[in-house]
Amino acid sequence: MKKILCNCVVLCFASLVFLNKAASQNFVNWVGGVSTDYFNANNWSDNTMVFSNMNNNYLTIGAGNPNNCLLVGGNASNVAYRPGRLNVASNGIFTCNGAVYPNSSDSLNGTVTINSAADFNNRNILYIGNKANCNLTINGGKLSSKNGVFIATGTGGSATVTLNGGNLNVGGGGVNMDLSIANAAGLTGLLNIYGG
Repeated sequence: MKKILCNCVVLCFASLVFLNKAASQNFVNWVGGVSTDYFNANNWSDNTMVFSNMNNNYLTIGAGNPNNCLLVGGNASNVAYRPGRLNVASNGIFTCNGAVYPNSSDSLNGTVTINSAADFNNRNILYIGNKANCNLTINGGKLSSKNGVFIATGTGGSATVTLNGGNLNVGGGGVNMDLSIANAAGLTGLLNIYGG
């Protein structure tokens, strides 16, 4: 009887921890109603979010109305500035000219540009063209993933990644340092390297 009661207590505790984490996640979408500024909270669906406390924010950048998202600046050294997730929707346009270190990224779709001096450093596995199309261009900046990078993945996934200079870094976490390009039937993935 004690063992059953102990298992129930452990299961209840684990459920509460999971529910608390799920309840604390804040899903926020790009609106772009004020400007192109990533760091202006009024450009997001939750204009109360604080950029120095981003870990529970799951950001999705879609089409701006009327402004598309531009990240300039950032704080790579402070982990509190890292969003829980940073995704770009299939209709999104995201330009990175600064530093952003999301803890995860389920999908970079749409149009993504990483310009000179930018440092987009995903702290988990990075999915480019996940169940949608992505055109990602690196123009002298740095795109890194702590673990693997999947280019064109999931049903309907397609991606073109163009490196015009800068870096595409895969791995650094010690395990899962894979670069996968269209590894299933029906996927289209291109990696064009012109400089870097």
